[in-house]
Amino acid sequence: MPLQTVQQQPITGTPTLVPTLPAPPTSSIQASLNAVDRIAPDEARAQVEAGAAVFVDVRSEAAYQHGHLPGAILMPGGVPESGYDELPDDRLLIFYCA
Repeated sequence: MPLQTVQQQPITGTPTLVPTLPAPPTSSIQASLNAVDRIAPDEARAQVEAGAAVFVDVRSEAAYQHGHLPGAILMPGGVPESGYDELPDDRLLIFYCA
């Protein structure tokens, strides 16, 4: 956990290091996250096995090469270099990053 000088002792003026935590998501970020449809792992696997869906791996190429879900399409950062035309439009797209 990173330490940051954030306050001084009122008597001595000596800086005190206190741990900082990441800020909680703002309401607009939280609203965006809540708007994304989610799918359970078992349901995702069943959809892919049935040919109704495809996994899209948005991690780095190095992470993808280290290991990925079978049949996953690599799209680092979720932004394709050649446009979204490379993604199938007849199947559910299941994006993952872990």
